[in-house]
Amino acid sequence: MKFPCPHCGQRIEADADMVGMQFNCPSCSRPFTVPAAAPVVVPPPLPPVIVPPLSCIPDTAPPDPNALRCAIVTDGAALTMSFDVMELVDEMKNRIEKRLLKKNIAVQWQTSGAAALQIHLVAVNQGNQFLRWLIPFVAPAVFDVQGQIAVGGNQPQPFHYIQKAHFGLFGGSPRYMLKVCTRRAADKIAKDVARASGL
Repeated sequence: MKFPCPHCGQRIEADADMVGMQFNCPSCSRPFTVPAAAPVVVPPPLPPVIVPPLSCIPDTAPPDPNALRCAIVTDGAALTMSFDVMELVDEMKNRIEKRLLKKNIAVQWQTSGAAALQIHLVAVNQGNQFLRWLIPFVAPAVFDVQGQIAVGGNQPQPFHYIQKAHFGLFGGSPRYMLKVCTRRAADKIAKDVARASGL
């Protein structure tokens, strides 16, 4: 244990079995008694805080009648990935919302009913990280999405985007590579919506 000399403040180290013994300080040569170690107070553990993922939080805001109604469908998608697809869905929702808010287009996500922006995941494949690292372009992460945009009573405009990510540090982690692909697709979809809205 370590403690300061009561006279000069010099840091002194002593074994726990020396408590109560008297010694001279190596710095000021004055006598001191080795003090007992201060008891360690451990605060009680805090209760765990459980925060549900964004996709599980119900939308409690009243519907905005001017908001663009949007939906993402994952049913029937070919998924080859090692984590929950809802991470990518939430990433896409957040990215589209962020991009459209810059254009003053409010977005309301829904799980059922007619939507002006309908997005269907076709396929998500994380590829092979080792092969990407070893031989780029051989096993990219792939995010395939299609759908349609119908705003302002215009004819629905279909879209289909296949985004691939080939490079990453040591081949790129599957989660990172697919999020890059998701962001790219979301940016393109948001641009299409803005264009269809006349912005």
